[in-house]
Amino acid sequence: MKILAAVPTYKRTYIFEKRAWYYLKNLKNCDVKVFCDKKEYKYYKQVAGDCVVVGADQGKPNGLISQLNFIGNYAVKNNYDVVWKVDDKLTLHKSSIKKKDIVRHIDQYLVSIKKQFNLGADAIGTCKAREYLHSSKKGFSPRYKPFDASYFVRSNYLSLDEKVFSMDELQLYLKLAVLNKLNVFTCYEIYIDNPMGKYKGGLQLFDRLKESKASISQLLKTYPEIKYKDSRSETNIDIGLAIDYIYYRNIYKNHFLTNL
Repeated sequence: MKILAAVPTYKRTYIFEKRAWYYLKNLKNCDVKVFCDKKEYKYYKQVAGDCVVVGADQGKPNGLISQLNFIGNYAVKNNYDVVWKVDDKLTLHKSSIKKKDIVRHIDQYLVSIKKQFNLGADAIGTCKAREYLHSSKKGFSPRYKPFDASYFVRSNYLSLDEKVFSMDELQLYLKLAVLNKLNVFTCYEIYIDNPMGKYKGGLQLFDRLKESKASISQLLKTYPEIKYKDSRSETNIDIGLAIDYIYYRNIYKNHFLTNL
């Protein structure tokens, strides 16, 4: 079981080095690659050396999704079973473990992830801090909601619609439901810290709310059962929180009700 830890990143060299590269560079139980625009290669090369790969062109609204599609193809071509998508500003934590000791625990976490895929998982999400706080801090449970900034997915499933701005977590969640690839779990051994809208670069270079609104009709073409909740207050990030995906959530729930 080969895992590719893949970091799509754009104009965030310093943030990436400070937050995600700290632990990624020392992991033993996966391969790590940083995917950037060709114009950014020399800057990321100074940070991550041979781990840097020139991927899809960035600097346009479909940049993140096109980069993720590049990553999916790269993973398949290079015989990786699973892609671990890691946001370039994401940090990982575990109970009272100090930053200097976290790498060993992430490597143990990766061992657990591999075992779950060997048991038939299609995708696995890393939990958020609140989920971790109220969990047993170990093991897996069925996941009924979209992923967050850290998720594992079988490489051949990582292919998304570039006409839909960002929202890769939601896109993948809906796609797996339609494909009937429903063995999707949350792992509670590690939790994420991934501030939204805080750091410059990446998706912050665009009017995220405007771009996501412009792509909702495209999303509805593929997933007609989603609803747009007009009453939901919007953020300046995107429309993800305003989308009612209960139809697809029930697909996951019904799957686990009949298979657990």
